[in-house]
Amino acid sequence: MKANMQGLTLGRLATRNAREQPDQAAIIERVAGRREITFEEFDRRTTRLANAFGDLGLEPGDRVAMYLRN
Repeated sequence: MKANMQGLTLGRLATRNAREQPDQAAIIERVAGRREITFEEFDRRTTRLANAFGDLGLEPGDRVAMYLRN
């Protein structure tokens, strides 16, 4: 059965996974070794980012573009 992903934002996904499997790896980085970020840490980081956007005056539903190096 497919999970219902409609309306599931990055923040909601992070929170759900942090609640269901906090110690599982959400991100595995393999640059200069191996580093894992758990779902719990990912949730903390996405919440912090969302709060920073709110401090800048952005509201839910506003669009944000990010330009990052590979």
